[in-house]
Amino acid sequence: MFGKNISRIWNMIEVYFFRLFIVGLIIVLLLFPIAIMINFIISLTLTLTAWIWIPLFLIVRFKTKIIIIIYRLIFSLLIYDLDSED
Repeated sequence: MFGKNISRIWNMIEVYFFRLFIVGLIIVLLLFPIAIMINFIISLTLTLTAWIWIPLFLIVRFKTKIIIIIYRLIFSLLIYDLDSED
């Protein structure tokens, strides 16, 4: 479609403008520090509120374990044949 010189010019524009400016400057200089700040805020919030949500998580986890144990007991007593010789 175009000659070799035009293709080289478009390649230089793509490499130096798009990759350097868009990827290099915008993503690295703007988005990466924003991601670091969001990570810091989330980590700090989780750290400062750990005394609230860790006990709640353990209570919920303990209750679900009891429900699973009861379910397995009922299954083994009523459905699974424990007396079979197979």
